[in-house]
Amino acid sequence: ELLSFSRRMMNTMAIDQIEGAQTGSYYSVIDKSGNMVVGFADMAITKKMNRTWIIEHKKHLNMGKWIIADMNVSVDAIEALLDFSNEEGKLLVIVGVSGPKMKNLPKVLEGLELIIVNVDETQAYFNTDSTDLTKLADLWYGQGIKNVVVTAGSKGCIYRNTKEHKIQKAFNVKKELIKDVTGAGDAFSAAVIYGLVNGKSLEESVSYGTASASLTIQSDKSVYPDLSIRKIIKEINRNEEL
Repeated sequence: ELLSFSRRMMNTMAIDQIEGAQTGSYYSVIDKSGNMVVGFADMAITKKMNRTWIIEHKKHLNMGKWIIADMNVSVDAIEALLDFSNEEGKLLVIVGVSGPKMKNLPKVLEGLELIIVNVDETQAYFNTDSTDLTKLADLWYGQGIKNVVVTAGSKGCIYRNTKEHKIQKAFNVKKELIKDVTGAGDAFSAAVIYGLVNGKSLEESVSYGTASASLTIQSDKSVYPDLSIRKIIKEINRNEEL
């Protein structure tokens, strides 16, 4: 069913089906205010996504200019992706998943095009209790990463590269309009990446991400069903008028 649905939107030729293994799954319980009470995940199959798996898929990785990976894949897989992207001139993006999963991020990150992580993930990686967004962003930037985004939920995010170092506030959404916060982080990351892939500045790309997250929490779906760049721009304009 997943393959059949996905084929409508993307090329699925590189998807592996492993006998005796289950597709990763995630379930969350949401309270009446739209906030998550508890979440459950079964991601055991991602252990198969290791260095060997990356090497076997090099021909597919060579088909694109950008490579996006989250922290569910193993540390040696991330190392292989970093080596591959630096050798082949690819643009690698790493997206955080959770504090515990930061153990999958290598210590050497030189050449990474973009990292998108939250405060908790940053604290876990650098073993710090600091909540200062500027300091946290500087820690990542000091690792040789070209573009850095650190998110802080309803407080917004901070982003920086050689040209930009700013804080983006979260868009104003009335409490009664918030239906489900699940998926907001993924929606943010996807829209930021969309902007950069399409040649936008980091500042404009982050505004895309903030608008995408804003739309998502106003939907009872984890993935906003009618998302489009037109709606993202409309949401940006709405926020600017407030």
